[in-house]
Amino acid sequence: MQSAQSIGRALYRIVFRGGTPQRIQFSTPLLLSTIGILLIGAVISGRYFFELGAVEIGLVLFTLLSGLYIGAALLTRSVPRARLRASLLTVLLLLALAGLVFTLLIPVLIPLQGLDGRVVLITSLLVFVGVTSGATNAVHYARGGSRANAALITVAFAALLGAFYATLRWLLETVFS
Repeated sequence: MQSAQSIGRALYRIVFRGGTPQRIQFSTPLLLSTIGILLIGAVISGRYFFELGAVEIGLVLFTLLSGLYIGAALLTRSVPRARLRASLLTVLLLLALAGLVFTLLIPVLIPLQGLDGRVVLITSLLVFVGVTSGATNAVHYARGGSRANAALITVAFAALLGAFYATLRWLLETVFS
């Protein structure tokens, strides 16, 4: 299994230097630990950083994981299996890292939230840009073609997931209000 330092360097290259997920070696234990870290990071950061309730956190996780599954299923026909596994693992690692970043920022930003509510928004935007950059490079590696096409697919898919989440949240609010 790869070391955490090696994975961290690979993710740095993918996000900030336009690298590809070739350096991340797929393994089942790495995939399972990444999913576990993603779930734990999402629950902790959702509760204490974003101040979401249990139902909202469950809705975020449902939207995120089902969206990743649907995205991987859509790419199955046109992408070789090895590239699809590496790209999916990279996106999961990026999301797990985002959850860890939010979790680590809880003690730093909670005192600042009382001063200005935009702190969470700005921090979320910066993390979103990093995850989108890495996901764009992973999609570009998987599909080939131009980087602009991969960026368009990534941003459109993120927007669709956001719209799906907003619709589900609106439906839940309508039913339970």
